Amino acid sequence: GTQYSKKWLGGGGQRKLIVIPPDPDGYNGQQLKAVSSNGKCTMYIVPLQEQIDTTPLPPDAKEFEKMPKAQCTMCSQMVPLQCLPMHIKSCEMKWVDLCTSSDDELEKSPEFESCDSYINEVWTEKTAECPLCKDIFNSDVIEIHAAHCGLRTAEYHETDMINLTEPMNTLQSSGEILNWISSKVDQTNTFPICVSRSDIFKRGMQQWQRQKKTSPKCRLKVTFFGEAGVDSGALSKEFLTEMISVIETRLFISGVDKRGENPVYCLNSLDRNYSDDMSELTDEIVGCGYTGKVSVDMKSNIIRAIVLHSTMRVVPMLEQLRKGLQLYDLQKVMGMHPDLCLPLFVPGEKDDR
Repeated sequence: GTQYSKKWLGGGGQRKLIVIPPDPDGYNGQQLKAVSSNGKCTMYIVPLQEQIDTTPLPPDAKEFEKMPKAQCTMCSQMVPLQCLPMHIKSCEMKWVDLCTSSDDELEKSPEFESCDSYINEVWTEKTAECPLCKDIFNSDVIEIHAAHCGLRTAEYHETDMINLTEPMNTLQSSGEILNWISSKVDQTNTFPICVSRSDIFKRGMQQWQRQKKTSPKCRLKVTFFGEAGVDSGALSKEFLTEMISVIETRLFISGVDKRGENPVYCLNSLDRNYSDDMSELTDEIVGCGYTGKVSVDMKSNIIRAIVLHSTMRVVPMLEQLRKGLQLYDLQKVMGMHPDLCLPLFVPGEKDDR
């Protein structure tokens, strides 16, 4: 602890110090500002011990109880948001040291002793084959993978299960395609997302775009600010359900044929519920590249220019969609089984949605 003192101006070269009594909760900024006349008086800090303890407080200290916290994706520890950037840097350095140091150094380090038992030999070159999905994994983590793999495959009925090693040209139903896609997810790595329940959509989209160290092909792991829940599948399902619901209402609008949703290209007009007259769209028509006279007689030429402009706008969107489909080789499956994949993207006539 420390004790504050202040010096009054003047005094003929003599310093007269007055002890500032602390509040019951200690010193605070407002109190120090008042007694120092907004910084005009000089203040001295008197240590109450020989050496000041500058050791950082642990994340679970009493002083951090009322502060918002988030979970570190490296060590899964709840850390105050203000301390999270510094904690991530130190946490990354800790894991780098564990990975690069020798075996003798690892055995002596306290961090090594606190880790789970399987981390001790996780860097060995031994591999083994999973008896369920037939994929190759490190022999030290094969038991963990097999447990998750068994839970995942046990959810499907025996009649709906397929051999995950079969080629994609043997798929016979939409359910088999979904099962095949789920088998392509990398269960050994995670795709972490940390969002707030008050703004899931905006922060979720930002987190998804800013991920640089991992891939969406890895297993999704969701955490919410201020919550210590571990994502075993329920949090990811809640996050994806909320995201799809907001995407459907904000980025799509019901089509005239009632056979699916159409993309919304003018979100501002939709929010303001505008019903524009065609005569008010002269600037928009010219902006689409039409250079002729805007009149009813030139309707066909205007439509042709608008269609061409809209097509060129959609091309980048389709390229992004194509890139996402290639992540799980779904584009090849769609080419082989277009009829089976159609219900996954286009609702049927009896579909209320």
